[in-house]
Amino acid sequence: MQLNFILFFQEYVLILGPEISLSLTILFIALYAVFSATKKSKPLIMEATNWLAIVGIGITIVVLENTNYSTSNVYSSIFLFTTHTKIIKLIILIFTAICIILCKNILSHLKINQFEYVMLTLTATLGLLFLTSSNHFMTLYLSLEMQSLCLFALACSKRDSSMSSEAGLKYFVLGALSSALLLYGISQIYGVTGHLDFDSIKLSAAHLPTHSAQFKNLCAGQLFIISALFFKLSVAPFHVWSPDVYEGSPISATLYFAVVPKLPVFSVLFYLGFVVFSSYSELYTHAAFYGACISMFIGSFGALFQKKLKRLLAFSSVSHMSFVLMAFSIHTKEALTLAFLYLFIYMITTVLLWTLIASLRFENDDNRSRSKTVLDLVVASKNSSLIRFSGLIALFSLCGLPPLAGFMGKALIFKEVMSHEAYIMAGIIILTSVISSVYYLGLIKNLYFEVASNNSRIFKPLPLFSTFIIFVSTVLLLLIFIDPNLIIDIIKRIIDSIF
Repeated sequence: MQLNFILFFQEYVLILGPEISLSLTILFIALYAVFSATKKSKPLIMEATNWLAIVGIGITIVVLENTNYSTSNVYSSIFLFTTHTKIIKLIILIFTAICIILCKNILSHLKINQFEYVMLTLTATLGLLFLTSSNHFMTLYLSLEMQSLCLFALACSKRDSSMSSEAGLKYFVLGALSSALLLYGISQIYGVTGHLDFDSIKLSAAHLPTHSAQFKNLCAGQLFIISALFFKLSVAPFHVWSPDVYEGSPISATLYFAVVPKLPVFSVLFYLGFVVFSSYSELYTHAAFYGACISMFIGSFGALFQKKLKRLLAFSSVSHMSFVLMAFSIHTKEALTLAFLYLFIYMITTVLLWTLIASLRFENDDNRSRSKTVLDLVVASKNSSLIRFSGLIALFSLCGLPPLAGFMGKALIFKEVMSHEAYIMAGIIILTSVISSVYYLGLIKNLYFEVASNNSRIFKPLPLFSTFIIFVSTVLLLLIFIDPNLIIDIIKRIIDSIF
């Protein structure tokens, strides 16, 4: 009996150690905040809960590093625990910690003293951890909904802002449509195969006659699921939520859902297309190709006419996800490695750029929660050479100019596309890259040559941690260009653990 309990504890409890650790952190923060709020002194709850969250994430990372992920799947195969899930979870936790620390100063500047913000962020992260390990459509759906509902609440967390309320409502309504697409796709697949776990579905789907009605229904179900995942990735034409939600949400919330959710969602898309439905790979490559083409044009042209920074970066996100999908559509292990490489580079660059935008704080700003414009960036750059230089690095990397990691990512994808004689795809990459360089170089011109029309505002110095993140991100963008194997070796470990 004692031996059975030890085996049960090792196989079913320890394997979920990171998720259990993060859940306990959320519960502890909730208890601390409730008891602290009843005190007469009314302390700054956000300050303490932020540090509790950082400590909790640190403990979760330690638990994750000491968890044995040799077991492929447990809990009746509803969860998958391999090297690729472990690495992706580690990246999710690191970027979540960065976002929470950066948001501490943002929330203080916006005078938001709500402990719910940290709890929602950690709960969304918990959902992403479960999503990464999902090996069953029900766990996939519930995990995706857990993080989505938290993001809806984060989008409207600025209670006295009508724009924030509008952003949350739009995100919720369109997110409900995405959930409906996902559920309908799952029901189609269940109706054909009679299974919801990925292992059984893979065996059942591989033996369907090509011209049968069941085969067509299975393809239709997969298209609905792909559409729902494209919504989460802000891939056109399912991107319509992102400009308004990015613009209306507090920058503390935008920073999180612009950076963290994309990697786990893309890993799910990759796992479905390359492993679960490997015999239907052509369906995924065609969907990725057309989604990438539409996203390149909509993202590049849409950003040309934007004056507000958050809307511009929303369209920029649409454009950059197209490069990831371009590599994904080639459907080789080498191209998939480049897709993950570009996604990692984009995440690092996005953290750098959003850190700069979050640092645009002025002493005598009458409306602290107003949207940041290009003029704010110009005024800040005249007061800070660090903002000017790091903005140059981030924009050069997004534009794809050497000697930065963004250039390396785009060049390697372009080389892979040309090696497969996909000349139409290569032509689209060149055309849209030229178009996108117009607004990136325009921002650089504003940073260095534009004369600020309003110099009366006093720019607040950069917080210490923001300066540190800017420095580390800049160094990483340079190092990856010099030696891309710094990240490629990690990505190969992810891919080799699956195939």
